[in-house]
Amino acid sequence: VDEAKQAMTGPVVVMHADASDSNNYVPFFQPTSVRSQHGNSLVSYVRAYMHPLVQTPVYKPRIATLSSTGAVMGNDFAGPAADFSFHKESRVFIHNGRMLPMWTAEWLNDSATNPSVHVYGTQATAQGTLDSARGAGTDVLSNSDSRSDIFLISGETGVSVLAWVDNRQGPNVLPQVRYAVLDGALKLGPEKVISHANVVGQLADFGGTYVGGNVVLVWVDYRQGGPGANQRPEVWMETLWF
Repeated sequence: VDEAKQAMTGPVVVMHADASDSNNYVPFFQPTSVRSQHGNSLVSYVRAYMHPLVQTPVYKPRIATLSSTGAVMGNDFAGPAADFSFHKESRVFIHNGRMLPMWTAEWLNDSATNPSVHVYGTQATAQGTLDSARGAGTDVLSNSDSRSDIFLISGETGVSVLAWVDNRQGPNVLPQVRYAVLDGALKLGPEKVISHANVVGQLADFGGTYVGGNVVLVWVDYRQGGPGANQRPEVWMETLWF
């Protein structure tokens, strides 16, 4: 976005398949996420990367940086490229006045039935670019649980609320909707559960906003539905007190 002219630039090819992708195929596990600030935009996505050590495609989170003129200033791995993590989600939010890329990570050598899914984040610079010193990012959520659908709602007091679908009770138990306050140092407060929510992992499709000192969260709920095609989804809303 050109802030001076209030105009969109484009079309722009943000990314494309290349020799590092298996058969030049680029799968996406969730809609591409984009946020803009200070004239720059960060675009997040997940792509298949031919891992040099295991010689097999491994899904990795990527972040592209675009200028206000549409120039691609960088197209980087969110975290380390050659480690043994793989990823299904890569998103960008606004937190504490800056853009905040966040992504999930699982590990190829985790043999657990319900493998741990970590949530990482890295605060962008004040100029709206990736921090070159981010390393592997900050491990925001690292309990031994499976989770998906990370969604961050930015508050007006330097804190935000992170919501997610939590599968810690195992693959055959109804997932929970959990949330916690995220502070300016990317530390989570105590987790809370929306006990009445009935969701399906990666189909909750969270949305929300900050209103009057509290956070309103909306999601796709399946409490009225049955198996197969008779799911009867509904959109539910809850005020998150914190």
